[in-house]
Amino acid sequence: MNLDEFQQRAAYQNDKYSLIIAGAGTGKTFTLLGRIQYLIQKQHLKPEEILVISYTNETVNDFKKKSLKYLGFEVPTFTFHKLAKYLLDKANFAFRLCDEKMVDYIAEEFLFGYCYNNSLLKKLVLRCHYPFGIGSFDRLIDQGEVIKIKKMIKQFVLICSTKNYGCNEFNAFYQKVKGKDQAFLTLCFLFHTLYQSEKISQGFLDFDDLIQEGMNVIEQIKCFPFRHVLIDEFQDNSFIRISFLEKMVNHFHMHFTAVGDDCQSIYRFSGTESNCFLILSSFFPNIKRYYLKYTYRNSQELINIANAFVLKNPSQIKKDICSSLHTTQPIEILYYFSTKKIYSIIQYILQQGNQDILILSRNSFDWKYYFSGQDIYWTDKTHFHLKQFSGVTFTFMTVHQSKGLEAQNVILLHVCDALYGFPIQIKTPKCFRFIFHPDAVPFEEERRIFYVALTRTKEKVYILTSIFAPSPFVQELLKIAKKQIKTKIF
Repeated sequence: MNLDEFQQRAAYQNDKYSLIIAGAGTGKTFTLLGRIQYLIQKQHLKPEEILVISYTNETVNDFKKKSLKYLGFEVPTFTFHKLAKYLLDKANFAFRLCDEKMVDYIAEEFLFGYCYNNSLLKKLVLRCHYPFGIGSFDRLIDQGEVIKIKKMIKQFVLICSTKNYGCNEFNAFYQKVKGKDQAFLTLCFLFHTLYQSEKISQGFLDFDDLIQEGMNVIEQIKCFPFRHVLIDEFQDNSFIRISFLEKMVNHFHMHFTAVGDDCQSIYRFSGTESNCFLILSSFFPNIKRYYLKYTYRNSQELINIANAFVLKNPSQIKKDICSSLHTTQPIEILYYFSTKKIYSIIQYILQQGNQDILILSRNSFDWKYYFSGQDIYWTDKTHFHLKQFSGVTFTFMTVHQSKGLEAQNVILLHVCDALYGFPIQIKTPKCFRFIFHPDAVPFEEERRIFYVALTRTKEKVYILTSIFAPSPFVQELLKIAKKQIKTKIF
């Protein structure tokens, strides 16, 4: 494999614990594959002694395919949950994995059953929405507010699980809040208790239980075949997963290599720790850091703008990334008076010879602001055709779905100053400050999501925004690099 000098430094080393900081498009997968090759050829490990952990089943399968293609063989590749199941099986721990819909079912039963039929609980739900419990429960149901409360309670409880929080933590949180927040926390605690008891009574484990129980049986495992573990997309990990890794590595005397980009940590809503590299370093103080320097996707001009934007957050790790690719104006901001101008905008982009186009948005429904149902024809969940542009296939997905992907050109929809714009401006309930790492700058998570969106392109990003309500991110980009950004009004 042909690795550049920085990839070689990261791949061809003998450190017990190492962390590879890999910016967008810097070739982290090839570096990991090079690391596997080195471990086998120079450290004389067998393929079956190397364990790779990736974030989802999809990324696991993708890594296996690349391993087979570039190395000619596969190494064991698991998600954290699959690894936990592997350990539980070795410990003869019997369990049933609960359906992901179970938590939704219990949340529905909790709010529309227990709370609706209990006057005290009903008052707590009302107090979450109205300062003094004014209004009626039925009115909240009709307005869809109970569904929103259900979503917040479920998210709070599940994120608490990723951090291994229990009764003591809930009690500590409760002592620090008043009024509506106390009502919300009380409901969260009651739901947490109900959810846990339902799982126990039916003999179920959910995904976080799986990791916790996997951690609990580690000391019972006498024979463990893996000597070196490589963790891909490390920035996507929760506290409980990092704790699982720490206990496994120390108990089995393993070496490990982690790779990731803290600027692409965009799953806070599911319990990801944005400071997970700091947590890892606290567990392993002697860990050695390596930095990949060259991006093979983005132009130097674009990476300069994207880095300047995301590094407004002082907690992000600074990276010196270089590219041999150049685009004079890699970003075009296209202002419109009406979303109906989308067809003129697309025609303008196609006239520049662009065919490989990835359309991204912050929200899955953003395309509806622009395209009429009569004009759009979906061939599957991510591809569609437009009547006005026959023969052209467009790819649409959210920024979260696009992570790890790339295209020649990217269109970014609805980058507007709005509640569901980009950045999303929905206020997070105050209680979430107990479970989220505090923001160093406004819109910290949204800033990283925007960085991911910008860095999907090989050539240009076309940012679509209303002339009446441009996003604060648009304003900021123009302050950073006005000369490198082209603007046009439709």
